[in-house]
Amino acid sequence: MIKNNKITIAGQKETPLSKEQKQFNRLNSQILKEKELLLNWQNKITEFKIIYARELAPLQDLHDKSRAQIVYLFDEIYDDKSFTKTERKKMLYIIEEIAQGLAADDEKIKAIYNKRGSNNFDEEQAFMNENAINYMKSAVSKDFDINLDDIELNKPEDFIKEFEKQMQEKISAAEELNKPNRKKSAKAREKEAKIAKETQEVSQSIKEIYRQLAKTLHPDREADPDERVRKTELMQKINIAYNKNDLLTLLQMQLELEQIDQDSINSIGIEKVKHYNTVLKKQLQEIKQEIFFTCDRFQMEFDIPMFEIMPYPDWIVSQLKKDIKEMTREVKQIQKDLEGWRSFSVLKEHLKEFKIPNRNPSNIPLWMES
Repeated sequence: MIKNNKITIAGQKETPLSKEQKQFNRLNSQILKEKELLLNWQNKITEFKIIYARELAPLQDLHDKSRAQIVYLFDEIYDDKSFTKTERKKMLYIIEEIAQGLAADDEKIKAIYNKRGSNNFDEEQAFMNENAINYMKSAVSKDFDINLDDIELNKPEDFIKEFEKQMQEKISAAEELNKPNRKKSAKAREKEAKIAKETQEVSQSIKEIYRQLAKTLHPDREADPDERVRKTELMQKINIAYNKNDLLTLLQMQLELEQIDQDSINSIGIEKVKHYNTVLKKQLQEIKQEIFFTCDRFQMEFDIPMFEIMPYPDWIVSQLKKDIKEMTREVKQIQKDLEGWRSFSVLKEHLKEFKIPNRNPSNIPLWMES
């Protein structure tokens, strides 16, 4: 098994580390840290999805159905002459608050909302979407050089998809920056030739490591069946690392297979270290981009606002468990209330105590929220 060892160039008393060697060690440490973070995000997102599907999704369905029962009940009894004008006003408020969160996916609820409420749901939703998109555009313009003003966006989800698309296009454009179509000056051509040469040398350095590993591990040269299986698995890892230009993994495999030792690493020439640093800088950037898009796709899939900060991977699972606990409590309370409110006297007692809250969300009962 290949371990995730840290490849470090060790300094000697008589020959301290050069600037390039220090950069190599620093990039190595940063890459290992970002790889660990990426793996942690991937693992926690997988854990989140399992818990979500097993526990929260069924709860959400029950939660929505229970809240819908409140809307149906209040719509059915709203015109009953047993209720005063004040009581009906309170019932109407509850109908609107609950129905607003359910009407998008329930035509029956939407019809009640339009019948009882003061606004048309579709018109209201379009207005809210427009405000949300304008806010998101404003937030993006502060941190990203992206213009979405000329693109038709009807829902926040459309904005997120277009934002991700343009971010990916910007990354691709940045990679093509060194390939202008206009006629180049002699200095520009010289610089381009130098970059091309360095790129070729970098590619050659990685190819040399790959060939050494492939020569040792090629399964076709192995007679023992068990050993052939092991070498086949290792070759697959080598091929993946080589295709990704994952220099550190290739060096780690050389260490594990004793093709190189610490003295070999310490004695890597400065020019080769420079080539390696070029590879490592690009790899570090790619891992950071992968973390960004991993989190971005996760937030989009589970309707988490794209500007809400997810501080660390464990946070998403801990928040999910809190949501499950809170929703379990809410469902029990709704079902208990529904059972009691079938008696008008009990409902009237509840409405007497209930006060229409201020628009501050913290004052709205949890079971009313969408």
